[in-house]
Amino acid sequence: MSGRADMSDLELCRWAVGDVPLGTATDMIGLFEQPAVIERLEQLLDPDAPIEFETPDGGFMGAMGGPFRGLGGLQAAWAEWTDPWEAWSFRGTDWIDAGPGQVLFLGDSLGRLAGSGLEVEVHAGALYTVESGRIVRIQHFLDQDQARRAAGLA
Repeated sequence: MSGRADMSDLELCRWAVGDVPLGTATDMIGLFEQPAVIERLEQLLDPDAPIEFETPDGGFMGAMGGPFRGLGGLQAAWAEWTDPWEAWSFRGTDWIDAGPGQVLFLGDSLGRLAGSGLEVEVHAGALYTVESGRIVRIQHFLDQDQARRAAGLA
C-alpha cells in the first residue's frame, strides 16, 4: 500500500478491515475471507497479534479463549463465532482515535441464528492496538461500555 506511513492509526485500522462504511449494514460472515481484506491484513496485522473475543463479565466467549493469533487466528476465530449464524451484519457507528496506538470501532451487530429465525442485536466494539504502523492486538467486545473502558475512554 503506497502512503501507508502517512496514515493515522485510525485510517490504518479502517483501511485494514475493508473500509467498513459507517451507517450501512455490512455482511460480516465472509469479511475476513475477502481477497482485498486478506491482502490488507497480511500487510498490517502482526502475525503474533492476539485476537480476543471478550464477554461483558471479562471472560471470553464460549470456547473462544484461543489463543488466536494473526490473520489465521482472526479467520479461525471469526469462522467459529459466525458458524451458528445464518446471517451476521454490522453497522458501524463510530471510529474513535482513543489515544496513542488505540483505535476503537463501535457499531451495532444483528445476527440471525441458523434454523431458528431468532435474531439478536448487540451494541459491539473492537479495539485495535497499533505499534509502528502494524496492528498488534484486536479485542472484540459485545458491550460498548466495556470496549470504551478497555480503550481508557470511560
